[in-house]
Amino acid sequence: MDLGKLSGTFTAKDYVGNLDSADYYKFELNQTRNFLANLKGISNPVSMYLYRDANENGIIDSGEQVTYRYGSSDSSISQILTAGSYFLTVENYNSTRYNLNLSIS
Repeated sequence: MDLGKLSGTFTAKDYVGNLDSADYYKFELNQTRNFLANLKGISNPVSMYLYRDANENGIIDSGEQVTYRYGSSDSSISQILTAGSYFLTVENYNSTRYNLNLSIS
């Protein structure tokens, strides 16, 4: 899902599993900002990855991973991000629903 320029808060309720194992959220920042991603309501382990599209080609390439979290309970990523394009992915091969909140300040 392309969120465009991220401002304030974005909320999603979605699902990942063996038929839909990854959800992608693309967003842009026009200046350095504090970024927070909260993942809640999961019932199976989930991976959450943050990537910076360093070469601005619109895809996730090797070496662009900023950080990740893995767990079976609520998890979050808190990071100061510079201006640019980013991807946040939520991945799981076992079925689980999740609630995702992205915010910048």
